[in-house]
Amino acid sequence: MSPAKEEIIQMWEKIMYNSMKLLEESYLTEEGSFLLGASQPSIADLLLSCEVKQTCLLAEADREKVLGGKPKVAKWLKALEETTAPHFVEVHSLVHSVAKYLDASRE
Repeated sequence: MSPAKEEIIQMWEKIMYNSMKLLEESYLTEEGSFLLGASQPSIADLLLSCEVKQTCLLAEADREKVLGGKPKVAKWLKALEETTAPHFVEVHSLVHSVAKYLDASRE
């Protein structure tokens, strides 16, 4: 890979990491299960979760760099999945299918 492409990849990795850190430290609180301590999910929760769920398309090591050590994010996604069941899982089924395909092709 060319140095310029590697630099761009590193820049986006840093942006993703910092975004997930901001989500973990600022927008997810102990007061409630959803953004800003809400007790019920909002449209913001649903839209943001779609972006976060797409990290499953990354290789395991890259996914770990972005989401590792972020227990509030994991708890938030689980709460969304449980609260909106079965719709949340259905909506993300295509992304998960593609992720499985990509994981298999990386082996």
